Amino acid sequence: MSIKSKIISGYSIALGVAFAGTSLGFAIGNYYQNKAQQEQQIASYENRLLSALQLDVLYNRPAKQLAPYLQDPEVFRKESSALLKRLQNIQELLAKHNNSGKPATLEDLQTFLEDYEVTVEEFKQRATTFQKTVQPLTQKLEGLETAQQLLINLVKSPEFVAFIEAPDLMGEFYQLVIQREIDAEQALNDAQFLRTQIIVFSFGLSGGVALILALYNSHAIAKPLQTVTNVAQLVTRDSNFNLQVPVQTNDEVGVLATSLNQLIGRVKELMTEKQAYIMQLEQAKETAHAANQAKSDFLANMSHELRTPLNGILGYAQILEHSETMSEEENKGIDIIKQCGLHLLKLINDILDLSKIEARKLDLLVKEFHFPSFLQGVAEICRIRAEQKGINFYYYPNQNLPTGIRADEKRLQQVLINLLSNGIKFTDIGSVTFTVTAQKLSDGHHLHFEVKDTGVGMTPEQQQKIFLPFEQVGDRTKKIEGTGLGLAISQKIVKLMDSQLEVRSELGKGSTFCFDLEVPEAREWAIVSRTVKQGTILGYQGKKYHVLVVDDRWENRSLVVSLLKVLGFEMSEAKNGKEALEKILVFLPDVVITDLMMPVMNGYEFLKYIRSSEKLKDVVAIASSASVFDSHQQEAIDAGADVFLPKPIQTDKLLQILQQYLDLEWVYEQKTTASAQVTEVRKSEEIVSPAMKVLQELLTLVEDGDIQGVVEVAEELLASDVAFTPFAQEILQLANSFQLKQLKTFIKAHIPHHKI
Repeated sequence: MSIKSKIISGYSIALGVAFAGTSLGFAIGNYYQNKAQQEQQIASYENRLLSALQLDVLYNRPAKQLAPYLQDPEVFRKESSALLKRLQNIQELLAKHNNSGKPATLEDLQTFLEDYEVTVEEFKQRATTFQKTVQPLTQKLEGLETAQQLLINLVKSPEFVAFIEAPDLMGEFYQLVIQREIDAEQALNDAQFLRTQIIVFSFGLSGGVALILALYNSHAIAKPLQTVTNVAQLVTRDSNFNLQVPVQTNDEVGVLATSLNQLIGRVKELMTEKQAYIMQLEQAKETAHAANQAKSDFLANMSHELRTPLNGILGYAQILEHSETMSEEENKGIDIIKQCGLHLLKLINDILDLSKIEARKLDLLVKEFHFPSFLQGVAEICRIRAEQKGINFYYYPNQNLPTGIRADEKRLQQVLINLLSNGIKFTDIGSVTFTVTAQKLSDGHHLHFEVKDTGVGMTPEQQQKIFLPFEQVGDRTKKIEGTGLGLAISQKIVKLMDSQLEVRSELGKGSTFCFDLEVPEAREWAIVSRTVKQGTILGYQGKKYHVLVVDDRWENRSLVVSLLKVLGFEMSEAKNGKEALEKILVFLPDVVITDLMMPVMNGYEFLKYIRSSEKLKDVVAIASSASVFDSHQQEAIDAGADVFLPKPIQTDKLLQILQQYLDLEWVYEQKTTASAQVTEVRKSEEIVSPAMKVLQELLTLVEDGDIQGVVEVAEELLASDVAFTPFAQEILQLANSFQLKQLKTFIKAHIPHHKI
């Protein structure tokens, strides 16, 4: 039998028992109640019957009712007729009861009533004869005496005596009926109480029996199911797949138990297979780890092997660039060699960056920096590239940008330049727009970066793959220009910053890349920028120096002014070369820091004017630009600049140049001083210079283009003394990126009294 049938039959029996028991209780209770009600009704009826007879009989008094009217024929007739009428009513009442088939139940009462019915009939006949006899006598005066005698005879007649004596006997019966009615009323109350008890008892008994049957039925159904549940819980809790459920029934629970046993057996098989699979995975993991380690070793070795020939290629290419014996055609060839080498270097660096990220060896180096000038530097670098390609470049910074933030400046710059460079690369007509907005938060700022171009755009399919390594979109010419790693690296860096790089694009209409960052606000970025091993730079000793900052962008001027003003420098600002000329003749500054690309009068013209003026010949001129081209840097030097300071401006570089050219002695918070030698502050650490002999050796190697030799000397410094670590790391970084001019400038800066 199925569980459904068991439930239906079990509860049907229980409900049947409950209904039958309750119905039986109702029937028995109603029987006793009805019986008591019948007794009470009979007693009440007999009570009413006797009361009515007593009243009707006692009301008939012929002597009193007829004697006064024996001389008034009309009234006598009416009164005698009324007497007969009353007798007729009594006779009918008795006849109705006696002929009803419901005789009186009180002992002797029925016999009395039947006899009295005869008595009433006899008296009625005697009264009728009396009326007929006396009625004529009432009309004659002489008949009065006779009428009176006949009336006396009537009331003394046996018929009247039997009639009038009946109420006394009725009174006895009446008392018995009253008592019987009281007893019947009490019996009815007892019957009703008994009925209630019987119903309650039968309901409770039948309910109890029904409950026992229901519980038994539920237990019979639930016990096998509970057994299945217990086994399932034990298997789940203890992972004991050797347990089996006993099959106790043939219903659905039995089927469930059989299925669970099969499932446990299958899981046991799967667990065995899983253990074997895990062992295979462990072996595969070890193999993959070994392969990944081999890949890392290979990349490291290949990096060294690829950079070694590049040392010669790029080093000698830069040396040959300055050779006076090379023809124009040969110089073009040398430039091609240099550009190809730099392109190969970028490919190597991209692959190494991706490998570091995938190996989780790339960490974010968070520091405080000036945010507006950082963005302006990025924008200027990309604006130059856009102008060279002949497209428009727009930069829209939000007015609410924070002055300083805490983030990884290098990696954020890498992401932004990559996005902007891609936009420029894939846009031939139109523009690239760089937008940055900021929203103040309770503990920092929410920044939104967006790069929008009007280039080739992408299909939805291309957008799905654009962030995968080595994936590129666009025509074949554009694909050849890169490795397809830029966006993959950028996406991974942005994810390290707890964000997501998103893209919206339409084929033929352009693309928009954007991401959001939440960064803490840096209120002491300027202090951090001038903090070195000796402590925070508070100022310098000696006379006050005046610095004029010339730049068409307020962000760039604000950065330099904010950094130097707190150190005690007197600061002036100008938006272009023309305004700077007006101020330089008034203030006669000691140092001029000028941008190169400005409206009205650019930096090249301004520098030439300074150097042409005898009055301004001793002014230290620092040219600053975002241009990465050596030709632009050389043009600035040729125009009269003493040194070139690349943008974005690094505080340590600026302080190093000022210390060198103004022969400054810094005042530190710890009240220790640094000599006026060039012991530069870079990235919050003091760079300790090696011996003069080593510096001269490095300078010679750089001038000879022997990058491999430079790397070997730097590695020897790393191994010799930990104090040389900052210096050696800077040498290695510049050498590995083949920045020979910057390398040469850096080494010269550490040679005392050596002009850069």
